[in-house]
Amino acid sequence: MLVLCVISVLSLLSVGLAAPLSCEDLLRPLETNITNHILGKCIFIAVSTEFPGVREYAAKEWVTGWLQISPGLQNNTVKELQTINIGGKCISMTSEMTVENNTFTSMGPLSFSLTYLNTCPDCLLAHQKLSLVNNYRSLYIFSKRKELTSAELEVFKKQVDCLNLPPAVYTNPQKDSCPDTTQDNSKTLDLSKVMELLGDKIDLQKTLEEMISKLQLESNKAD
Repeated sequence: MLVLCVISVLSLLSVGLAAPLSCEDLLRPLETNITNHILGKCIFIAVSTEFPGVREYAAKEWVTGWLQISPGLQNNTVKELQTINIGGKCISMTSEMTVENNTFTSMGPLSFSLTYLNTCPDCLLAHQKLSLVNNYRSLYIFSKRKELTSAELEVFKKQVDCLNLPPAVYTNPQKDSCPDTTQDNSKTLDLSKVMELLGDKIDLQKTLEEMISKLQLESNKAD
């Protein structure tokens, strides 16, 4: 998601230099014409997530990636194209979300919602809630730039702490990113098409819930 975020009266960076920000300020949702501000392309910088196993896997395998948001087919929808380099392989995923106020809700195959929070002017901060067995939260930060300043990263870390999420996993945007699939998809696995093929054969959400339950049971036995 390349983004132009709404800058609140209390800009995170400028105010952060003057006085400590409360969690209420750090987690303030974006307001006014949000959809217009999130359209475009930006680079994955980091993620903090509660989803079982994802943090550990991402720390080992996630190299870099990017996200592009474009208008959906209807006025109250947006289309997301995510492309990531995971373990040296490029994977893309296309999804569509409905928009109501500051909440973006997926139209399937998984049930999740996004709320966009205040952040640096050319960044995008997405607080995701995914329902599978339990409600799992994640906080993603994206930017037009390949690197954030130390001050911007410090604000992000505080936002992670305010949400009581695990330490973030950071990508390496300096490495080669995956190609734009609209121009060249020969080297990218389109996960959307794979899920479409599986859709008639399995209930993806139910299958993932069963896998998570099994992982949790094995973890409890190990403890």
